[in-house]
Amino acid sequence: MDMTPKEYQAYVKEKAPSSPIVRDCLRAFLVGGLICALGQRARSDVADALRDSAPFVRIIGDAHRVSTITNAVYEGYHAALDI
Repeated sequence: MDMTPKEYQAYVKEKAPSSPIVRDCLRAFLVGGLICALGQRARSDVADALRDSAPFVRIIGDAHRVSTITNAVYEGYHAALDI
């Protein structure tokens, strides 16, 4: 099967399924945003359940308040210094 590059491109275009990139990107953006909006809340219930399990318990990260990973690492570092 000898094809010129132009014929090959036409063949591929005919056989390849259409790709709704804009629709897929919009759907991923909306679903990802929904997951982030619904999934971010402080998990104080878990922290409260563990409060009496050790002599020193410090609530850090999203168990304390929803924030960034940088703040969670900062809080964890300073909690470790207090031990």
